[in-house]
Amino acid sequence: MERFPYKPRRHQLEVSREVTRELRRRHVILEAPTGFGKTPVVIHALAPYIEKGRRVVWAVRTGSETDRPIEEIRVFRERAGLRVFAMSFRGKRDMCLLARRFGEQLDYSEVSYICSRERSRCPYYRRLEEGVDLQRFTSRGALTYLDVLEGAERLGVCPYFLQRRLLRLADVVSLSYNYVVSEELSWSIKTLFPFREAVLVVDEAHNLQHL
Repeated sequence: MERFPYKPRRHQLEVSREVTRELRRRHVILEAPTGFGKTPVVIHALAPYIEKGRRVVWAVRTGSETDRPIEEIRVFRERAGLRVFAMSFRGKRDMCLLARRFGEQLDYSEVSYICSRERSRCPYYRRLEEGVDLQRFTSRGALTYLDVLEGAERLGVCPYFLQRRLLRLADVVSLSYNYVVSEELSWSIKTLFPFREAVLVVDEAHNLQHL
């Protein structure tokens, strides 16, 4: 995939090619000034790996930032023909429709408790278990958090467990650092998307020191 979806800025393609080469040696650190366009450069560098079946975990600082790389990947699909299914992945606190009935201020542990206690009776989970056509989501190519949430709401199914099913099919997943550094959280999705076999991109990696 040679095409870059924008008019390249100075050094962008040069850096992209260098990242592609260096990935063969396993580790790359990319530092560039704000405004350089690091996200599209890295996606362009990863494109040859993605199109050969290599999966990518894109880790961002917070859950609210997971859509940014997905939106950029959408541009690559539409303008450069990148063949990929990419998705934003959020936790239960953002994705549980049933928990909304108990209020907006629940923390992660409270939502997890509600989910585990009520799952067998949850109308959204039960509808999902009855079956849903995943292709209606995967065919869109790049799914933001709201794409999954609102799509699930329209179907009356559980957004959280829908995204877990979609995760099995994804080439690229964007998620928060917590899913990489927390053993408990990473364990919950590694069976769906094995990290060991994927390329890991840590966005704004200097923030890791604050965890």
